[in-house]
Amino acid sequence: MGATQTLVDFVVGLKYKDLPSEVVEGAKTCLLDALGCGFGGYKTKLGHVILQQVREMRGAKQATLISDGTKVPCALAAFANSAMINALDYDETFGNIGHPGSTLIPAALAVGEHLRISGRKLIEAIVAAYEVAIRIGTAIQPSQERFKEVYFVGTWHTFGAVAAAGKLLGLDLMKMADAFGIAGATSPLPSGNAWGPRPQSWVKEPTAWPAYEGVLAAQLANRGFRGNRAVLDGDNGFWRMAGSDRCDFDGMVGGLGTAYRLLAMSFKPYSACRWIHTTLDAVKELVETNTLTPDLIQQILVRTASLHTMNVGSEEQISQQLIDYEPANLVDAEFSTPYAIAMILLGLKPGPKWFDDQTLRDPAVLSLAKRIRVEVDDKADRIFFKDHKVISTVEILTKDGKKLIARKEYAKGDPENPMTKDELLEKFHRLGSQTLSANKTKKLIDFIERIEDAKDISHMARYFH
Repeated sequence: MGATQTLVDFVVGLKYKDLPSEVVEGAKTCLLDALGCGFGGYKTKLGHVILQQVREMRGAKQATLISDGTKVPCALAAFANSAMINALDYDETFGNIGHPGSTLIPAALAVGEHLRISGRKLIEAIVAAYEVAIRIGTAIQPSQERFKEVYFVGTWHTFGAVAAAGKLLGLDLMKMADAFGIAGATSPLPSGNAWGPRPQSWVKEPTAWPAYEGVLAAQLANRGFRGNRAVLDGDNGFWRMAGSDRCDFDGMVGGLGTAYRLLAMSFKPYSACRWIHTTLDAVKELVETNTLTPDLIQQILVRTASLHTMNVGSEEQISQQLIDYEPANLVDAEFSTPYAIAMILLGLKPGPKWFDDQTLRDPAVLSLAKRIRVEVDDKADRIFFKDHKVISTVEILTKDGKKLIARKEYAKGDPENPMTKDELLEKFHRLGSQTLSANKTKKLIDFIERIEDAKDISHMARYFH
């Protein structure tokens, strides 16, 4: 049996009663974190643009837009909510290769709200979607040489969205296989140069487009639309369509139902690209341990993987992937190591405040950023391209001549260095307060903590705005 059919069988057959308690709790944590990020993303310019467009399109009143309250068709709700969840780049990741939750959770919520499904059915869909998406995403990771040419985060996210939507729609084996085929054929194209020269594209990973495509694929399959039922298989399977040069088929299906990838999700304490987080952890440790203030710092040197300094764009317009000393907007800032370090040095809480116009143009921020240099550490570079692990060494030179050094291998929020429940709740409260009252924030947390008992998850939407 091919990988496609094996994964389809798993999605269709997964039952809540068979899930370990830690997997159920993990799904609830992912749901909570994603919604919190969505509330924060609502306050960004990127979020506003998306919402204005989707409101104008409208259509059937099926699913709720986070923080807005407008009801739109399921696929549009999945698209808009995914964009808001990912807007701040504060959303969880897996293994430094993508943000599956920001795609699959809004897809599950949209279809689940429309169909008024139970909390247990929602958890089934979320778990199935994580397991499918992560296995596909991991299996199709390219060689080091190919990775430098093609960046395809987002392409494989579509399978998470279609698995979630298809599970909730109750697709049988044949229709689920059709849905996978449709989703694979319509996934976002791989990118040849990441986000391009600065100012960077707001498409980002992407996460929103695969959310839309996944929901639509499941809906079409439910109506009888035929797809390639072996889309993941063989020499011409999805891995090649996604631009990779290899595929681990055994890894794609191994451990289904026993080794849950969802338990290895990384949650983010900073609203910045995950590849920067070990650097930010090291800076934060040095600042707190030595009671450093910006006026005491002469220079900061960061040694890490070459992905920070890799050139992107055309010969006429080249920029460095994670270096920008004067970011033009939130996306440029999210993918700038010097800018994110400046936020840590100034003690600003992560979230929308990092990216408002006043902060982006603040002379104190720009002055701090210009004191930061990034160099390639050859050992860290080899480890990244082998294991997708970002190691960072930070050296701070103070104005009185002290040299302070910290090295980090695991970012805060990684499974090896997890955020605590209190830290995750603080993040949710802080982001939720952007649009929700304290009372609604508490009720939403309570609803999610007991969601397995909910008969109709559509009631949760009353706390989305």
